[in-house]
Amino acid sequence: MNTGISGVKWESEGCCYISEREGEQIDRALLKNVLDIFVEIGMGQMDYYENDFEAAMLKDTAAYYSRKASNWILDDSCPDYMMKAEECLKREKDRVAHYLHSSSETKLLEKVQHELLSVYATQLLEKEHSGCHALLRDDKVEDLSRMYRLFSKIPRGLEPVANIFKQHVTAEGTALVKQAEDDAASNGFRRLKVIHVFIQVFVRKVIELHDKFMAYVNDCFLNHTLFHKVTDLTLARENQTSFEEYLSNNPNANPGIDLTVTVLTTGFWPSYKSFDLNLPAEMAAALLLFNASDRLSYQEIMAQLNLSDDDVVRLLHSLSCAKYKILNKEPSTKTISSTDVFEFNSKFTDKMRRIKPDVKAIKKRIEDLITRDYLERDKDNPNLFKYLA
Repeated sequence: MNTGISGVKWESEGCCYISEREGEQIDRALLKNVLDIFVEIGMGQMDYYENDFEAAMLKDTAAYYSRKASNWILDDSCPDYMMKAEECLKREKDRVAHYLHSSSETKLLEKVQHELLSVYATQLLEKEHSGCHALLRDDKVEDLSRMYRLFSKIPRGLEPVANIFKQHVTAEGTALVKQAEDDAASNGFRRLKVIHVFIQVFVRKVIELHDKFMAYVNDCFLNHTLFHKVTDLTLARENQTSFEEYLSNNPNANPGIDLTVTVLTTGFWPSYKSFDLNLPAEMAAALLLFNASDRLSYQEIMAQLNLSDDDVVRLLHSLSCAKYKILNKEPSTKTISSTDVFEFNSKFTDKMRRIKPDVKAIKKRIEDLITRDYLERDKDNPNLFKYLA
């Protein structure tokens, strides 16, 4: 337990936090104001919040859910346990939204997921009468969907689920084949008509089994982006293997280079927005030259742009010597000479982000800080504020 004022505050806040987890009503607004103090006294730094509050909060969170999970895993079925785990994660996200700092969300959820899911994953999935095998056997699509949602969020969480799914499908298919063999053997293949009927029934059952498990995939996983990503990568590996086999069997078609192609489905992978770039015509023309060449000399640029020497100097200076260096110049000097060589700066980024602040929210926040004696308004200039140490 911390000592001093931070320890006293955490003891009070921790009690409120745990009480709310147990279903009691607390003053969330008051708790948020108290926690905001940790951020505000750091003057933009999160050290006070992280060291004096967050570290103790995460430790107590892990201990709390460890106790809960140890009881739930013994008393509850797999579906009931997963419902409780999902509800706990939902409530913790809600607490972050209402009074914790947003930087705590990922760390807090990871603690909860570890204690509720990672620690008891094997025991939960292999519960005898309600685990993953039982859910697949009884067609519990809703529970299987919840299982996917929960375990897809923890590292390597889907591997044991996938293994159980594979075992179940293999067992179902094997049982179907064995049943067909036993039925055929019992009739002794005495009549061709009987054999024909057996074949029809067997094929129909295989198709039904395929449709059944495809329905599982569609209902439980298909709406999740991660599933589509895994599918894309699996198909890409299969296509690459087939392509390499084709080249080995057809040497004349080999292009003579190592070629690897990954085809991805639009909409399931990160994409980047395109932006309209507004530039003077001369500057745009200069940049377009680098689509055809990686490096260009001063003389080459001037010859292709057909501009005067003064115009080229001014243009290249703005692109390579100003604050934003779109072009790299050799030698790296602040002046342009006829012997310089230029190269497009492919690593250029601009970290500046333009934001439009909410004026009403800022005014409200200032008034709140004045009320709490963190700021005071200047007596002579009402637009000037003084920080009170």
